[in-house]
Amino acid sequence: ALARLFSSNSRTSSHTLGAPGAKLSEADLVAEVQAALADPDQEDRFGQLWWLMKSLTRENARAAVEAIRKDSDREARYLSGYFLRAWAKLDPQAALTYAQGLHQESERREAIISALGGWATNDYEAASRWAKTLPEGQYRRQAQQAILGALAEKDPEQALQLAMTSGLNGRGFDLAYPIFSRFVRQDPARAAERAASLPVGQLRRTAISVVANSWGMQDRDTALEWAQGLSDRSSRQQAVANVTQQWAREDFAATFDWLKKLPAGSERNEIVRNLTYSAMDQDTMNAISLLDLVSSTNEQDNMLRNIASNWARMDPAAARKWADSQTDAAVKRAVFDGLVSG
Repeated sequence: ALARLFSSNSRTSSHTLGAPGAKLSEADLVAEVQAALADPDQEDRFGQLWWLMKSLTRENARAAVEAIRKDSDREARYLSGYFLRAWAKLDPQAALTYAQGLHQESERREAIISALGGWATNDYEAASRWAKTLPEGQYRRQAQQAILGALAEKDPEQALQLAMTSGLNGRGFDLAYPIFSRFVRQDPARAAERAASLPVGQLRRTAISVVANSWGMQDRDTALEWAQGLSDRSSRQQAVANVTQQWAREDFAATFDWLKKLPAGSERNEIVRNLTYSAMDQDTMNAISLLDLVSSTNEQDNMLRNIASNWARMDPAAARKWADSQTDAAVKRAVFDGLVSG
């Protein structure tokens, strides 16, 4: 994730780092980590730390993790997880032993899960066997999810098969996202086929959403064609809504024109309703304009109340001014109901 968010090309910090993977002594790496943590710009800070992860070795990794963990805030805990994962790819037993030695229980569990994810990247079977020694419960399930996520980076099909037989197939987003986001990058048509073929349930719903979002970013037209071809109405509405939400952020006018061509009725109403939730956080007037595509007056009023309520929290003065300008009594009533609830 750090690599995707903060590549070397995005760094603008004045602090100069060597080439990624440059050999650094323990002392030099710690100094570089401390300098990166001190950078006030979050993007630069994350970018430098991603860069420095490439310089981890079996000898200096522990010192780098400890340097990050000296900061007690949430960001430091988040970043230390990435470094622990990278350390475990190099020396899983040392990283896991370190994680097990942390005193605070929640931090210890998070660190162990990170280490297991790194270990599983190179040796899924060994990491999986170790996770099975954990007590039954949420902690073990989280560890197994991290291991499956690591496996998905190499073989999403195998990760999915194991998820279906491990009792984790009801875990939703945390399980579906690493598997199907990777699946889409490898073979979007196959990912779409596998998502649609899953048994009805939370994993299937989440997998379809992940495929629609990821494929929609790669090839919107093909993703929409797939979404509209799904056999069950609920999945079809969900997938179309996922693709159009991203499209609307890029080109609202084109999305609106496409939606107008769908047959009027309850299915289009549901797609529009889902789209208003994302639209009203970006451009309230765009969200309001979508209501023209809703065929039910009652649904229009309900959506307008939700939009007005959200607008009242974001910009109460603008919401009140727009409400006062309305001449339709029913519209005005719905807006004011929303303003009161907001």
